[in-house]
Amino acid sequence: MTTKVKITVQPSAEHPTVLDVKDAMQQVLDFFEALVDEADSGVVVWNLTFAGTNSPFTAEAEAVSLDPAVNVEPIARARAAETAKFLDDVSHGRRPAGDLGKRRKDLMKRLLKRNTNGIGRTVAKFGNLMPHPITVTPKVATAALEVIEEQDSDAFDLYPQKRKRIEIGSVEGSLVDVCTDRNKPAIRIRERKTDREIVCRIDQATQDEIADSANFLDVWEHRRVVVRGRLYFDDDGKLTRVDATSIRRIVPRQMTIRDIEDSNFTDGASTAEFIDKLREGGFG
Repeated sequence: MTTKVKITVQPSAEHPTVLDVKDAMQQVLDFFEALVDEADSGVVVWNLTFAGTNSPFTAEAEAVSLDPAVNVEPIARARAAETAKFLDDVSHGRRPAGDLGKRRKDLMKRLLKRNTNGIGRTVAKFGNLMPHPITVTPKVATAALEVIEEQDSDAFDLYPQKRKRIEIGSVEGSLVDVCTDRNKPAIRIRERKTDREIVCRIDQATQDEIADSANFLDVWEHRRVVVRGRLYFDDDGKLTRVDATSIRRIVPRQMTIRDIEDSNFTDGASTAEFIDKLREGGFG
């Protein structure tokens, strides 16, 4: 399935027949630039498939890769979903649950600010990644910018400005894909805490280990794994990639009612008696 997104830009109500070409073009550029993470630079390209110059101004693009060996769909869908969720959250006055990082967030702020000065309405459609179009009006944009400003002011007090670093550690997630990263063997996982997709390059020893022990079911069933190695974080403290030295599958324990059953839990009391004592504080 090809990932496609669309943006429509309309003039303000004060000047319904006037749409500044610079504002319209920059709105489109910032929107599609926000769909690309720094880690994906040179990998994901948003290819223009439609541009309607008649009012309202509309542009549609689909994700492609200039490298035929790279499956761009999982990356593009993840980034588009992150942007859609962020824009939908702030447009409804909710603090965004995910983190776009400083660069992509700044692009979203610029897009919103234009809706308070010159652009009357911006409509973003993310296909099946978001069940409804996201409509930004001047009123919506003003409220959304306040949400972002409040979040930024809280974060400023908690974290240093620069958090780019490399650590030795581990990350847990669900296996999404076996792929390559810049022609190196890699896997892609969906990180448990942030729900972001992370590319993990693997060394030769780990590659042999995976080839011997893993199978297609691990990917199809998105089995949980723990990846250990060198973790790379950007300036915002966001994990961007991993150079893996080991990958361990997490095998869930099979539990049954018998495993947790305690025949003496109520100390011989019936269910009704036990509940009555519990309500009345008759234990202990």
